[in-house]
Amino acid sequence: MVVELVGEPVRYRVRLYGTAIAALRGDDLTGRYLDEPGALPPGLWPQFKATYDEATTAREPVARDVTYRRLSDQTREWQHCRVILPFARGDGTDVAILMVAIIPAGETDGRPEAEAGN
Repeated sequence: MVVELVGEPVRYRVRLYGTAIAALRGDDLTGRYLDEPGALPPGLWPQFKATYDEATTAREPVARDVTYRRLSDQTREWQHCRVILPFARGDGTDVAILMVAIIPAGETDGRPEAEAGN
């Protein structure tokens, strides 16, 4: 996933959301702001924002284990490791883009076809 920082105060907008992650999550966030209602499961935005802010401020990679219920069915938990890599433009002082790797854990192997039992 590629997330761009927009405005002041900063908001996080998904510039590119991978098809495999969209299939695992049950929704595609491309073009959406992460603080929009419905973008993330209820109550998770403060946790995600804190992690993105940490990577942005420190200008260093951050990794966190995350568990939440999928938006599509609310019954199955989705566990993954989220690794956030900040990238700057220009003189390198201000982070402009976050590259976010979402590495599924648990039962699924990260392939969309695993969800269908193939």
